[in-house]
Amino acid sequence: MNIYEIAKQANVSTATVSRALNGGVVKESTRSKILSIAESHNYTTSAYRRDKLKMPYVAIIIYDEIEFSGAKSLQIMQKRLFSNGLNSITMYADRDSEIQFSALLDDELLKGICVVCPKLDSDSRKYFCELAKNIPVVAVGTHIRSNNICSVLVNDYSAVSTCVKKLYNGGHRNFMFVSDPECSTTKSKQRSFEDGIAACRLNLSNITEVSCDSDITRAKFAVKNALSRNKNVSAILASSDEIAIGAMKAATELGMKIPEDISVIGFNNSPLSIACEPELTTVDSKSTELFEAAAGAIANTIAKKSVQNVIEILPELIIRGSAAV
Repeated sequence: MNIYEIAKQANVSTATVSRALNGGVVKESTRSKILSIAESHNYTTSAYRRDKLKMPYVAIIIYDEIEFSGAKSLQIMQKRLFSNGLNSITMYADRDSEIQFSALLDDELLKGICVVCPKLDSDSRKYFCELAKNIPVVAVGTHIRSNNICSVLVNDYSAVSTCVKKLYNGGHRNFMFVSDPECSTTKSKQRSFEDGIAACRLNLSNITEVSCDSDITRAKFAVKNALSRNKNVSAILASSDEIAIGAMKAATELGMKIPEDISVIGFNNSPLSIACEPELTTVDSKSTELFEAAAGAIANTIAKKSVQNVIEILPELIIRGSAAV
């Protein structure tokens, strides 16, 4: 995007675009139109950037093991914040070291914090609970139990229940659940899986539970070992797409056909889900809606409007070729 393309889209001259972006005299309606086009294409001038830096802003803190399809969702969040008069900065936190935001907290333009992380240890949770006493905090993708923090998360429980029911109705009776124990959403998914199994009147002998990191290679190794010990498994439900793809590789290496011999369902609907063969049936965790809701929550909190303590996003099962359901 350049100044000529902006001028064409706005149906104005390049001189008008230049004045609008650099603080010159332009009708306010025209300026708003030009700035909207520029913002939508991430086009800025030095003067425009300086002006934005004077805006109140939100710090978006992202941990290193984020599960969401980051860039697109983050951009959506930033645009939503900007439409509410809030600039944003993105910070990547190292979970192995103490988080230090003292310099930011002294900045009067900092109006709120969004922490994005599906895996948040107890010390970090306590840290953000303390911060929330003095500044608005929204947790994205995890539940921080605090009256001062709005948590925006996906309803994993309903998603897993749907998967179990679909697989059962598809004729499956022997299930494997593979999950990352370090992920904050695992307990909810595991509870839903076990409740779903019970609702189908299956007993514990019909299920195998496996723990591993959300890593394709490690998941393949763990699932291959488990399948070698239990050859009756006909359906695998994984807590992430990475684990699901590792499971598919394990099954293939053991000579099993997907989905004829074994069905596999993942979680997150990441780009990986359509980069494998067959394409992965997976739960779409609605990351766009998640980040939009988080942006709305922090903007409303800053504006001292009423905000729910927990906002849940309903996911959707995307049926592709890896599962016979």
